[in-house]
Amino acid sequence: MYQLVRARYRKDRRAGRWIEADLAGANLATLTTLYGDVFLYITWPGFAGIKALRFNNTYTMRQGLPADITVQAWLTQMGNITLPWETELPNEEVRLVGYAQAWHAGYDVQTRARNGNLDSNISTFEQEDLLVKHPKFEPDYIDQHCLFSVNGFIHLTDSGTDGVRIVDGNKTIRKGNDNQVGVISFEDIGKIRKVPITEEMLSKQNPETNYSSVVYATMPDDVELEGKTILLVLGGYLHPFSQTYIRVADRTWRIELQNILFFERYIESVRGMDMSALGLSDDPINKTLFSVEEMLSDTTMVGYLTMSQSFFVIVDAPTMFHDITPLEYAGFPGRYLNRDGRQLPIVGAYGRQLEYHTIHEHGIWVYVCSNNYRFDYTANTTNWTRQRLVNAGLCPGTPRRHAEAYLRLLGTEG
Repeated sequence: MYQLVRARYRKDRRAGRWIEADLAGANLATLTTLYGDVFLYITWPGFAGIKALRFNNTYTMRQGLPADITVQAWLTQMGNITLPWETELPNEEVRLVGYAQAWHAGYDVQTRARNGNLDSNISTFEQEDLLVKHPKFEPDYIDQHCLFSVNGFIHLTDSGTDGVRIVDGNKTIRKGNDNQVGVISFEDIGKIRKVPITEEMLSKQNPETNYSSVVYATMPDDVELEGKTILLVLGGYLHPFSQTYIRVADRTWRIELQNILFFERYIESVRGMDMSALGLSDDPINKTLFSVEEMLSDTTMVGYLTMSQSFFVIVDAPTMFHDITPLEYAGFPGRYLNRDGRQLPIVGAYGRQLEYHTIHEHGIWVYVCSNNYRFDYTANTTNWTRQRLVNAGLCPGTPRRHAEAYLRLLGTEG
């Protein structure tokens, strides 16, 4: 008879991590309702070694069975009936998205005007973009395998013969008065394609619902989605498999901006990035002051969704997982400790990426990160969406504190 010797499951087929479990005594109904995907590893005297069976592929064979029958009892009942085996054992290799600071990874970074070239006689201050290139890799290859961040904000890119252009990258450098460029590498995962969000892609199901609550984005017809994983970048912040965006049709996602820390992210962004795309009225004295009615308007939300730091990322991988693991705070601003020194993306306060490089000292890896603070805004002592005007005023008792930092484990298994 068939004998179950091992089992692995993941609760979410879209973003779950595979977990070992003893499922021999579990009811079939439990596997169906609790787990998104299950692999059963089975031996039988009639074949050598172990074969893998994907539980979801046995649906027709389980029709009419009692709900309380266990997995092993069901396998015994199957006798020697041929099951829909996998052609080979699943690949269990874990591959993760990596990170490198561009300067330390050997990239050359220069400023570029939007419609200019290397010889354009335009001052560096007026040039909007950055151009990055690497002596070992072609621009197309880099653009097809990497995301780029500038001072922690992920930007849209495109490639040409002269390098990879980071759209509005130099604007972010000027606004933030810093020049940190990060490379988020999907080389071990697969190719990526960046799809800018345009106003034509956006819609609403209820005319009375504001975009600030729910907006629907439909992918263009020329974007291949079969066998891909879809990630979302909003305002420079990466959202891997969050409740912020949910697939509701083959080519449509529901984006719920009310599920992100919009106020905190806007304040962080307006201090470090060009936010003119939102079209908000500018206060010459207090750059963080804004009208709530204006901020939550559809016009502003369209500006936020279509800025160069908002786009879909199409990854050539059928499934991926996402997890985070905390780093130890070293007691100094922007310094965190870890023993294995993995070069992975690091997430700080409000979900913003931290740019960093590492130093190895006395058997410990020190992550030298950009500053990472969490602020106590007075606006959060009430429901700021019901106010008329809001700014970045801080609570006097505890205006800010050092925030935790996490390694982002974004990858695929098998």
